[in-house]
Amino acid sequence: MDVNPPPRHRPRDLAGYLEALSRPVFQAGMSWRVIDAKATIDNAQALLELDAEYGGFARYMGSHGGFTETVRGRRWRS
Repeated sequence: MDVNPPPRHRPRDLAGYLEALSRPVFQAGMSWRVIDAKATIDNAQALLELDAEYGGFARYMGSHGGFTETVRGRRWRS
């Protein structure tokens, strides 16, 4: 059994961001009923809304300091 996590990569498009959000859900072994009822569908809808509002999801992430900083939990400061 491989105990090393897969290498992280910066998402290149909206689908990549959704993958980054969804992969942990699937790896955690959550039931399909939970996933269908909430996690993946809500995340996809939120991504589409933010993409439209900010003219791209990458711009939204940039408003918080970028993907790497957001993943690490740092806040963007002006």
